[in-house]
Amino acid sequence: MEQRKSSEVTPQKDTYMNMVPWVNTWLAMRHVMRHQGMENIPDGPAMFVANHLAFDDSLAIAAVYANTQNKPLRLGAKAEYFQGKGVNNRGFFGKTIQKFVVDTQQIPVFRDNDRKGSVQLAKDIKHRFAIGESVLLHAEGTRSLDGRLNRFKYGAAAFAIKNSVPLVPVSITYEEQRFSPRSIAEVTFGKPLTPVDYGMEFQHFRLLPDGLVDAVAPRMMNQTDRIVAVTNILERRIAEMSGQKRSGYYLDPHTKKLIIPDNEIVATETPEIQPDSE
Repeated sequence: MEQRKSSEVTPQKDTYMNMVPWVNTWLAMRHVMRHQGMENIPDGPAMFVANHLAFDDSLAIAAVYANTQNKPLRLGAKAEYFQGKGVNNRGFFGKTIQKFVVDTQQIPVFRDNDRKGSVQLAKDIKHRFAIGESVLLHAEGTRSLDGRLNRFKYGAAAFAIKNSVPLVPVSITYEEQRFSPRSIAEVTFGKPLTPVDYGMEFQHFRLLPDGLVDAVAPRMMNQTDRIVAVTNILERRIAEMSGQKRSGYYLDPHTKKLIIPDNEIVATETPEIQPDSE
């Protein structure tokens, strides 16, 4: 299938901030919204990385950001939304979601490991950073099926390191309330990793205070090792913030199969997919 360039799905008028009150209304019907860690949000462009539990995750995080910072947080949304495939890729609310992501200038993410799509994503994100905006990605690539935090893909860290912007860990959690149809949704912004933490402003690479790299005997790292190390730290921080158990596996966004790093399918029973899952 031919992929559309970002310019082909970007309207002339950005309706992002105009849509925030509507998103607030949607969220208020479903959740009691709470947030913390606003002091950790950088003034300039940054890459925000969050866990992914439910359909409302991106909307909730973006709404908290827009309501408190009075500016957009662009979302990396799966390309299927831009193609009108809707929730579950079955067309549920397909046209509505398509219009929303196009009119609010979100960023299409092609999840098929396609080089052309990856190059376009990198260009879109670089453009947003260049004009002073921040971007939110879900590094797991799709929603968790069982509540555990799955392995992060390396794209978010790579984009942040290449563009020399901070990486901000974000967690979202949901807590059911007795005698209420609304759950408590809490968004937490953690302390960011900065370009200094990436080892880009001094010769030897050190990641502190996590201690992933021995600070007593620092060593040189190539870019690939740097991206992997930063991704692992980010994953651990978000697990601590959200209270989630780390699965140690990747989750394929299409087959919903858990995959270990050497690409063997995990021989365990996978949880049943919920109706609103991707």
